[in-house]
Amino acid sequence: MGKRRKVGAAGTVGKNMEKETALSTEMGGFTSEEKHKQGIIPLLNQLFRDSSFNVSSITNFIIENGIGTVVIEVPKDEGSEEDEEDEEDKEDEDEGENEVFAISASINLKTNPQPPGVKELTEFLLQKIKDNGSKEIDDFVKKLFVDDGISTCNFVVNERFVNLPARAALSLLHCMKS
Repeated sequence: MGKRRKVGAAGTVGKNMEKETALSTEMGGFTSEEKHKQGIIPLLNQLFRDSSFNVSSITNFIIENGIGTVVIEVPKDEGSEEDEEDEEDKEDEDEGENEVFAISASINLKTNPQPPGVKELTEFLLQKIKDNGSKEIDDFVKKLFVDDGISTCNFVVNERFVNLPARAALSLLHCMKS
């Protein structure tokens, strides 16, 4: 498993058909790995729902470069009382172990040459600004994205499931800072 970071989420809230139920679970922040890919993609699709680019390429970039932190349920200690559970319960646990509840990453948009995922993201952002901003803003942002060798321009991804406490997102940003 990747490097563990402390995340301040004590639990999540789920909806029951009749009433809200609080589920107590321990969550942790970990460096994103290949096994988290299928959990990261839906979060990025949620973030870029108006986009035409394939978020798999940016997901691969985040994982390959180790620039993402994911929030997952902390795996239970081996050797505990859970060892006596039957095989079916253990298989269910293994499937949920890689479920990603949040992703946070900082992507440098000035890398030269730009990897495919970063290039698609940059083009998407420039198109959004062109469609929704003024000419001055469009020109300003284009200058930001030019690799001058001096400064950087990063895009911060910070996405979580709706029912995950907002303090988890704040904790992810603190993890990125350290």
